[in-house]
Amino acid sequence: INILISGYPKYKNTWTHLFCMVYTTTLGAVEIRAVEQNVIDKVRRRTAEVLKVDVGQIAVRTLLPKDLGLPEDVWQFNLTNAGNYNVLVDKTLENNKVIYIYGFQIPSKDLDPDISVLKIYKGNELLDIIDLQKVYDGEKYPVIVFKAPIEINPTEQFRVELYLKSGVTTPVTKRIIILGFVGERLGQTINSPLQQ
Repeated sequence: INILISGYPKYKNTWTHLFCMVYTTTLGAVEIRAVEQNVIDKVRRRTAEVLKVDVGQIAVRTLLPKDLGLPEDVWQFNLTNAGNYNVLVDKTLENNKVIYIYGFQIPSKDLDPDISVLKIYKGNELLDIIDLQKVYDGEKYPVIVFKAPIEINPTEQFRVELYLKSGVTTPVTKRIIILGFVGERLGQTINSPLQQ
């Protein structure tokens, strides 16, 4: 799998984070699972701390589109503003869960010259700018993985914007999968989590 590793948060609050120190590498299934397990462990601990409950009372599940305010559980976005940034996600988190975002996955057919840059915000703070042209090299499902996951706590805002090239006939639909995990009280959504 082709992986682009983003510089967040190493260069946070400095000018250089805008020029995201990135490189591509190949990770196998074992390495990807290790990244996911690390994120799951962080989500579980942080959610227990935020909700003030025992870790055993926390369920961690895969992030779904509805968790970020999309109308249905499909990672699909309609872009309507050519020559500008289109907001994919603009969500203020509920007070009963924690979300960790660790990357993006973009099917190759949706990763084309019409889209070029992702901007990621937490509140008004720009966390990273990712040049998508560095990701695409013919892989079927390019993946962007952060060096450290983005933690979204209750009542915090998370926003993702995507640049659509000028001259593109709109609306255009793109699939961009946001990779992450949700921590919440056991029983809130699932009663017996399988991926613990």
